[in-house]
Amino acid sequence: MLEEAIEDIAAGFVAMRIIESSPSIVPFYERKPTVFLGELGPSGERMRHVHVVGAKVNGETLLEYSSEIIYFPPETP
Repeated sequence: MLEEAIEDIAAGFVAMRIIESSPSIVPFYERKPTVFLGELGPSGERMRHVHVVGAKVNGETLLEYSSEIIYFPPETP
């Protein structure tokens, strides 16, 4: 569905003569989980997830955004 929307927008730019031909646009998403089982991570976390979203145009990264979520263990009384 996202790929179809990208193709439609690129075709519209070609029709309006803003660009000469449709580029190859490939969106991507990665999730990189890390779990610290035997010991805590460098910030005292138990687990972390890095999420990366972006787009490559003609094989080169045009846009990339990442965020990181860190899960800390519950406090012990």
